[in-house]
Amino acid sequence: MHHRFPLVVLALGGLAASACAGSGSVTPEPTSSSDAGTADASTGSTPSADDPTATAPNGGGVGVGPSAPTSSPPPSPTGNVVPSPANSTAPADAGAPPSTDDTATAPMPSTTPVDTADAGLPSNDEPEAGATSDSSNPAPSPVPSDGSPPAGQVPALVAVGYGGLRVVSRDNGETWGDQVHVERSGGDDQNLLRAVTYGNGRWLTTGWRLWTSPDAVEWQDHGLVNDRPGLSACNIVEGLAFADGHFYAACYNGGPGMVFRSSDGLTWTEFSTIGNTNQHLFLDYRDGQFIAYGDTNTSFMSQDALEWETLPGVTDVTYCENEFKSANECHGDSWFNGAYYRAEWGGYIYRSTDGQRYVEVYVDDSDNNLYRSRSIGSGFAAP
Repeated sequence: MHHRFPLVVLALGGLAASACAGSGSVTPEPTSSSDAGTADASTGSTPSADDPTATAPNGGGVGVGPSAPTSSPPPSPTGNVVPSPANSTAPADAGAPPSTDDTATAPMPSTTPVDTADAGLPSNDEPEAGATSDSSNPAPSPVPSDGSPPAGQVPALVAVGYGGLRVVSRDNGETWGDQVHVERSGGDDQNLLRAVTYGNGRWLTTGWRLWTSPDAVEWQDHGLVNDRPGLSACNIVEGLAFADGHFYAACYNGGPGMVFRSSDGLTWTEFSTIGNTNQHLFLDYRDGQFIAYGDTNTSFMSQDALEWETLPGVTDVTYCENEFKSANECHGDSWFNGAYYRAEWGGYIYRSTDGQRYVEVYVDDSDNNLYRSRSIGSGFAAP
């Protein structure tokens, strides 16, 4: 069962979604804002990074293991077509390693990779392409008032994940490039990036740390999120959105899910509370609505990110095919401009236009994975 909502055409970072009207709408239950295609070439597919029953390499279960896999499955040429797993119901929010507690103190063992450039230390890993220092933060790309791309830029998708992975597509997910990372074979550490969004001429991606970019090529590390003005309550930011000229960040700190707002993505103000979300708090803005959920699996919706309502009968609300549905009805995937995107262990991204057959469109050569299938955003990038 899925639920249709009256929708308004919205350009999300330049990628317009078509509005549609459904016959069966869901009546939200209010909560207080202060409440706590080609022929088959394979008979199967690799386990999804969002599948709670999948097992990561080196003995780490996707639902319980502490780190990303350090080795890839047998290579296959990009472009292979694989069928969707039978009766796939893996929610987009299932399967992330829970060892990084949103309320925990930042992990600092000697084996934890950190950004050595930020600490002024020599790096044992290859330098990251396009990284700059905080003092030379690239300015956002000027955004025309009519919503068209910044001068010289093109519509793009950016995916993020382990090892500080960022990778870009400029053809609606059919090919990916401009890969940058902080470390190879990244784990559940401070370099893991969990969410990404675009607005005001700037990409913003977060996890423990916060990075920005004006073009998805040159990236700037701004340090730990809880060192940013106004974000001291958040050890990890796993939910990001952009709407009405502002960035929105969501995190969990032991009480109701918290929402913060910023005009530049760097200086923040506490804005609202959502409700009982628990950890791994996801946030998005699609077709005029903010949506959120966490480990309680309760779905929340808001028009202004101030007053939130629950969506009865909807688990882990996700946007696909121009509707808001439970995540399993969206195959546990991200959906942009008519295509589904699925992250799988081994550094793979798969793409599908029907949610049934998926084409391998990317495999990461640094042995890093997307954090989850939902860790993709849309906006504009340098050509």
